[in-house]
Amino acid sequence: MTDFTKDRDDGKRIEQEVRRELDEAMRGAARISEFTVDLPDHLSARQPLTEAQYEVAVALNTLARLLDDRAEEACEARESRWEGLSDARTMAFNAAGYSGVPQLWND
Repeated sequence: MTDFTKDRDDGKRIEQEVRRELDEAMRGAARISEFTVDLPDHLSARQPLTEAQYEVAVALNTLARLLDDRAEEACEARESRWEGLSDARTMAFNAAGYSGVPQLWND
């Protein structure tokens, strides 16, 4: 049976980091929005996230970062599963972009 204790512990740590980074990014977007006036229709400042959007952003960015860590570990150990983990990370990261929530990090 697989022990997922490391994934759980790392996931909790990463989630805290993601929440901190997301809060910082949203504060920065709010500061920028204060100074944006008369933007063309195709440009807009980021609107505040709803509670649901915030949780989706946290979940997808946490998952992407955890998968990236696992892919890197597998690659260093010369395990072939690193490619699948890396592809899964890309899918989670892209899902954040497609859903319109912030993507906090990218290689």
